[in-house]
Amino acid sequence: MNLKQLEYVIEISKCGSINKAAQNLYVAQPSLSTAIKQLEQELNFNVFRRKNSGIELTSEGKMLLLSAKLIISEAERIRRIPLLFDSQKNLSICGTWSSLLMCSFMQFRNEFPEASLQDNIKETGIRQAIRDVMDQTYRLSIVSCLDSRRNLYHLEMQKYHIKMTPLAVNVPPVAVVSMNHYLSRFRAVTTAQLKTCPIVAYDTFNSDDWLGAFGLDSSCEILNIFDRGALQDAIRHNYVAILPMDPDLEQSIPNIVMRRISDGPMSSVYMLHQISYPLNPREKKFIARFQARLDSIYGSRAR
Repeated sequence: MNLKQLEYVIEISKCGSINKAAQNLYVAQPSLSTAIKQLEQELNFNVFRRKNSGIELTSEGKMLLLSAKLIISEAERIRRIPLLFDSQKNLSICGTWSSLLMCSFMQFRNEFPEASLQDNIKETGIRQAIRDVMDQTYRLSIVSCLDSRRNLYHLEMQKYHIKMTPLAVNVPPVAVVSMNHYLSRFRAVTTAQLKTCPIVAYDTFNSDDWLGAFGLDSSCEILNIFDRGALQDAIRHNYVAILPMDPDLEQSIPNIVMRRISDGPMSSVYMLHQISYPLNPREKKFIARFQARLDSIYGSRAR
């Protein structure tokens, strides 16, 4: 058994046809059929069942497919190991949506320009941010995570040898509203008040990872969006966004205010990276400055 054979199994199962899979793999159809036959002989079970309408996985083949996908995924991670080390001198960061992170990133690039380097940043949900570090498509991830979910994510990251370093703790949740919204009249709001309002959320926040922790479910009016621009437009139309406290967001949008959610769950900000990965000098400098910014907003430094 080899990686090529496993790749063949994955492609054939996707196509439902050896001929189509052979075309996609740029392999002659007889060679592909022979490779599968040799694999079946080695495993001592049939991977595929031939039918007049095409080809399908046997019960044993379905189990093999699950393992094959994991093995190929791990092989890809191994191939990307060189991308993690000395040759990479740029910033490579993904993170949960945050004006604070994005503004810090842009300020850093303005203060420390490097024409020869291509810095990269991506905003996404927490699950995808973790996946990007696991898959080594980004070297660092900076995420906001509810304290109630921290242990769950920590266990998952331990399996993939990802280090989880706290940068800020006890980050309060806020409701972001327009100045015309009735909630703007209060110094703080409650989760009960939020249930009476239409809510706007990043599409990956509509889960137990975020909105569920505030008691908001499918009975509430929730608008799912995909970027910060759409979030801002929805707030201006009297939707309420529920986010970790982010003063840079408040400053960047005219006529909006943040109101502390008095009974809402706290969150923390973490940096994630592969345990074996040593941050390069540019990353160290950025994280030090970002840490100082977090300290100035949220108080004492997380140790």
